[in-house]
Amino acid sequence: MAVAADRLQAALRAIDAANATIAFGELRSFLTDFDVLLTPTMATPPAELGKLSLSNPNVQEFVACLADSTAFTQLLNASGHPSASIPLHWNAAGLPIRSQLTGRFGDEATLFRLAAELEGAQPWFDRRPPGG
Repeated sequence: MAVAADRLQAALRAIDAANATIAFGELRSFLTDFDVLLTPTMATPPAELGKLSLSNPNVQEFVACLADSTAFTQLLNASGHPSASIPLHWNAAGLPIRSQLTGRFGDEATLFRLAAELEGAQPWFDRRPPGG
């Protein structure tokens, strides 16, 4: 897919501006008072197998699934904050519903400790979705 240089530059500036706001603004302030930010990982349950494949011939379906699957992760990916996505719940179809933990810069240890405690309380190591 070709993108004009001016559109690419504008997109990169928008990412930088969002990163500055998140990394050095509200989220940084929030994480001075709290150890971890808890959010969903995805906006919807996991997509059916193949819908998020780059080989999916239905581009609109691929883009919609991609937006749903990255709704809560993309800004944190841009900011560089350490995050962990852990399956704390399963829906009626047996699919994992993931929670995202986000911590302070350089404080991955808190996320590892918290994830280990949560897995101890609600183990997920041997859980598999149907057909998986």
